[in-house]
Amino acid sequence: MKISNNRPHSIFLACFFVLIWLATYSVAVMNGDDVVHYASSLQSSMLPKFSGGWTPNRVFDNYGRSIFASTFNFLFFAANGVSKVSFFSFYKLFSASAFALFSTGVLAYFLRSLPVEPRNKVFSFVFSLIIAVCIFKLLPWKNQVHFICYQLPAFLTFALLGMTAGIKDDGASIEKTSCLLLLSYVCSFSLEAFSATILIFNAMLVGLHLHKNGWQVPAVMSQVKIGSRSMIVMTNILFSLLALLVTIFFSERARMATGAEPGEVFTFGPASKLAPVGLALFLIGGSAIALWHGRKKPEDAEHRSSVLFCIQTALVVLAVTFLISLKTRVNYLAITEYPWGDLMLVGKIAVLYLFALVVSRVASKHRAVQPILTLLLVVLFSKLQQGSFQEIEKGNAFSRQVEVVYARAMLGDNATLKTGLQLDAIPMQIRPLPTASSPEWFIKGYETVFKKYYGVKSPMFE
Repeated sequence: MKISNNRPHSIFLACFFVLIWLATYSVAVMNGDDVVHYASSLQSSMLPKFSGGWTPNRVFDNYGRSIFASTFNFLFFAANGVSKVSFFSFYKLFSASAFALFSTGVLAYFLRSLPVEPRNKVFSFVFSLIIAVCIFKLLPWKNQVHFICYQLPAFLTFALLGMTAGIKDDGASIEKTSCLLLLSYVCSFSLEAFSATILIFNAMLVGLHLHKNGWQVPAVMSQVKIGSRSMIVMTNILFSLLALLVTIFFSERARMATGAEPGEVFTFGPASKLAPVGLALFLIGGSAIALWHGRKKPEDAEHRSSVLFCIQTALVVLAVTFLISLKTRVNYLAITEYPWGDLMLVGKIAVLYLFALVVSRVASKHRAVQPILTLLLVVLFSKLQQGSFQEIEKGNAFSRQVEVVYARAMLGDNATLKTGLQLDAIPMQIRPLPTASSPEWFIKGYETVFKKYYGVKSPMFE
């Protein structure tokens, strides 16, 4: 039984929204990636660019960030026309509101699609609480780029794959088909790693479907019609393949990733703590898929399909990340590597969903173990939330220091840019302020932002 849309459920989501909003507002300061975009001209096309640019095929990177920035500009200048508004505070407010809405939507998606034991309200509450804190840990706020270009498309990609795998034999409705086609387009043209994930996952579905039909290709092709699962799968493959081809033939990224030498294939593996764990998960998951496909259809076919979907998604993401690491000779299996390990974010969401499926299933089938599960979940919650308050406290102190610099810099006092934040030690893409050693384009970006939103035209360094 799924969690219904009742009053306690709505109150729980509202409380989660408020907490995420407060936590994000404490740390959401503008940084390098964001200031460059806000200082430049906005992109107005949702089409991929067939040019030699760095990322010509990212709809979320160009169009999504443009929508976000233009919405912010509309609200900021409209409010500023009524009463003087601080750009720094309004930026944090806008970012916190958008991110809290997204995080709450992810939590609602999980809770509405997971079976739970409705008669044990204590377990239901603790179960919802552990899912909430896992999402808080899995989707932290870093900056707008990370939110729009990685977290949002990763969740939508997970939803796309889940909806595709869950289409019944009689097909999907016109409304669901329209939604799937839109998701397929924007997710395929969101990030190269996600494009490859969509391609391989749907290729696996094609292979399984062909195997089920005795490898009769004409018989399978005859099933391709509007709303059918075959049609959605083929559309996913088409969009993701086009996105990858655009990257290969037009993007400078493909030319810069020269690939590893034969003797260097596994050089990054031992350095990653996740590499042996990933290999073990790959072998176990692959074996589970092979065994499950050989079994007859059980009574709990829907649950088995959900578990199988999560395992398949995690394995595909693991394989894609491994291949990208081989190609670029960058250990993207390490969560500390830019972009913070989130090429694997679709797989992380799948693992969290698998964990929630298993726990809810055990609780529903074996009510006697619910008290023990409740205790274990409370212990896990205390472990996960440990350190979260300290991180928010540090982020808030950091935000206050940056705010002081903004307040004085808008008065033309550029000497205050010598802060105690050790800015040169922060990666350029997340640096909240420039330094004298920063590239000229980076410094000019901040000068343009101050001129645009504060009306201050003065060099930040002389």
